[in-house]
Amino acid sequence: TSFDTLRTNLHQTSAAYYIAELVTVLFQNNDPHPQIYDLFEEMLVLLNQGINGLLLPSFLWHVMAEIGYSPELFTCCSCHKRLAENELYFSLELGGFLDGEHKNVDIHARAVSPAVVKLLRVAKRNVHIIPRVSVTQKIADDFRSIVADFSTKVLEREPKSSAFIKDLHAYLD
Repeated sequence: TSFDTLRTNLHQTSAAYYIAELVTVLFQNNDPHPQIYDLFEEMLVLLNQGINGLLLPSFLWHVMAEIGYSPELFTCCSCHKRLAENELYFSLELGGFLDGEHKNVDIHARAVSPAVVKLLRVAKRNVHIIPRVSVTQKIADDFRSIVADFSTKVLEREPKSSAFIKDLHAYLD
């Protein structure tokens, strides 16, 4: 595939570099991951079609789950009971959600809307659905923020291309 749009559109090119960097950082040479390769190729096709939006954080979230770096999304990290759909808090330190009763276990845990929790769960299981999902700007921003903060904590750094993408958007906006 020639990916003409990726070669001529700076936004899409930078997004492609981002996912390529993630694959390079997260996987060793000669360590085959055919599902991740297929997903990587699918992401390039979507980027070439001009689809972006939540694609990058969704790809990162899904790939991290595939390699075993996934936060707890269904039970409270403190009491281990199934989470209700209201008053949820995301804890970077504990690696998942706290219910309202245990939010003080991590004073840095942040409140998260049920819609963001649902989006995080969907992206973990089936990143292919994300391009068809329509959410408010607030939900998208919260989703991106949680994925970015969690991945930076796990990877112990932010991908280099992430800073470039932020600079590019600031310059072009």
